[in-house]
Amino acid sequence: MDNTTLLNRALLANSAFSVLTGSLSLLFAGPISAVMGGFDPLWVGALGPGLLGFAGLTAWTATRPSARPRLALAISVADLGWVLGSFGLVALTGGVLSSTGIALVLGVAAIVGAVAAGQLAGIARIHRSDGSRGHHRSMLVGQREIRAPAGEVWAMVSDVEAYAAVAPNLSSAEVVSGSGSDMVRRCTDRQGRAWLEQAALWEDGRAYAFDVQTGAPDYPYPFRSLRGEWSVAEGHDGCTVTMRFDFTLPGGILGDVLATVSVVPKFRPVLASIFDAWQAAAERGEAVESVGLDRPVGSRPADGPDVRAKAS
Repeated sequence: MDNTTLLNRALLANSAFSVLTGSLSLLFAGPISAVMGGFDPLWVGALGPGLLGFAGLTAWTATRPSARPRLALAISVADLGWVLGSFGLVALTGGVLSSTGIALVLGVAAIVGAVAAGQLAGIARIHRSDGSRGHHRSMLVGQREIRAPAGEVWAMVSDVEAYAAVAPNLSSAEVVSGSGSDMVRRCTDRQGRAWLEQAALWEDGRAYAFDVQTGAPDYPYPFRSLRGEWSVAEGHDGCTVTMRFDFTLPGGILGDVLATVSVVPKFRPVLASIFDAWQAAAERGEAVESVGLDRPVGSRPADGPDVRAKAS
């Protein structure tokens, strides 16, 4: 099962159930209203077109080539609204609904609630961390192919202090102690807020990683934990640079949903901007400081290659 299978299956189940209930509402409005309490069947029939339209939307969302988690979240919120509305209907209508009517309303609500829960779990799974970097719950991965020797690119990527010249959210990065896997660096953002990062990995020429001290008083981001990893792998026509961030947001599964619909989309342009600067510097043979400063997030340097970061 890939990272979108659960979401797509839940959306398709939602669509199928909406088609069923919408069709029954249109075709059997009279008998349904009779067993539910004998009220005007127009109230039942009016549900049909809306449910069928909703079914089409959920099916369309499930069958797109790429996941649309924000739309899936909106669908899930609508489902939860249906559930709450069903309980309100039972509570407020008093003796209007028969016992069979109450059972039908609550039964449909239970199924809708179940598919909503499946959709939320599916959204949370899209960027779920694979566990290979610790107990972080979510991850963002970006890659860029750079047409330059791996050794030269590694020297640039592993310059942990020059990283601030290409990261649009940082004003400075400085090593405060140690080296290699014992290194500690201090990062400061554009508003002057600072935090420490402890090296968790250093394999010279290949990869390094930092665990971020997210509990620092000035730390500006909502992460409960965060690990960043940078690597360079030699390729046929240059090398591939990878950035990977494993993180946890507060809130359990709701934090995982937030990671998918908000945090990952927000930080993808940041990764793209860093890749743009590295690529331009490496392929032109320039220092990163000459291409990395004062550029809007996600913009490419002048004459830079039109290559985007691939994030998952």
